[in-house]
Amino acid sequence: QWLYAAMAGAGIGLLLAPASTDAVNRAIDASYGEVTGITQTVRNFAASIGLAVYSTLLTHTTITKVDETLRGKGVPEGASRDAAESIAQSVTGQG
Repeated sequence: QWLYAAMAGAGIGLLLAPASTDAVNRAIDASYGEVTGITQTVRNFAASIGLAVYSTLLTHTTITKVDETLRGKGVPEGASRDAAESIAQSVTGQG
């Protein structure tokens, strides 16, 4: 699944530079600074939303998979869930 994430990241990365250039080139000369500021703000905002969604999915998937694996090995449900949450927090830098 990492390949799909890498391909999506590369595609977005290759798309952003021409899109920003096109937006700035279409602007009136007097508003060049404003257009650049708006495009950078939108770009940063979208990146922060995307990172938040990706982090949430990563945390949820990690907790679910570790919990299932530990329960499959005979660890009690409460203990496996606590261990899974602890591992997910350390992986995502929350702990």
